[in-house]
Amino acid sequence: MNIAFCETESQWQSSWELHLKGQNDGVCWLRKFDSVPQLKSDRRPWEIEQKNKWINPTLTELTTELKSLDVYSNVSHSGPFIALAVTTKGRIGVDIETQEEDWDKARCLKVGSRYFSPQESKSINNLADKKAVTAFFKLWTLKEATCKSMGEGIKNNLHAVEFEPSSTDSWKLVNIPWPNLDINNFKLSVLIKDNVYVAVTLCIKTK
Repeated sequence: MNIAFCETESQWQSSWELHLKGQNDGVCWLRKFDSVPQLKSDRRPWEIEQKNKWINPTLTELTTELKSLDVYSNVSHSGPFIALAVTTKGRIGVDIETQEEDWDKARCLKVGSRYFSPQESKSINNLADKKAVTAFFKLWTLKEATCKSMGEGIKNNLHAVEFEPSSTDSWKLVNIPWPNLDINNFKLSVLIKDNVYVAVTLCIKTK
């Protein structure tokens, strides 16, 4: 899948124009805050932007604009990072996760035992430590992005969205819990940058 990952407003604008011309499958805008203050409520950063100027106002303008167009969008955040994915081609989900230094293979397998299939956990267990951690974060973000593309959280369906390794460093979607959808319409993309993992899942809409 050809997702344009952008970090600046100019990159966003040019990539979005190319998308409208059919030259990419969607655009994912990544932002990092200089600092994220401790919030006293459960409200997310983009919900309190008008009171706190530590987010680019363009993000609010952008999401407002998208609501008036025939597009699909999804947002994710992790620590100081936020990702916004948009497309006109179908339902889209995005997940961003930050890998902290204390993550090792044992911790990945412990978390995976609650959310991954036995075969997924076995595939991770067969890898060396660093590769196992990378595979874990790729798989987690892909699973969550796929659930979010359907407008669902991870509580009930994360284990039901199943992948198998397609090579030494990638995953292939092999099972979904939505019987009315064609698994071949799901397109996946993962970006890794400085221990930050961003996965985007696009479910192509059919006529």
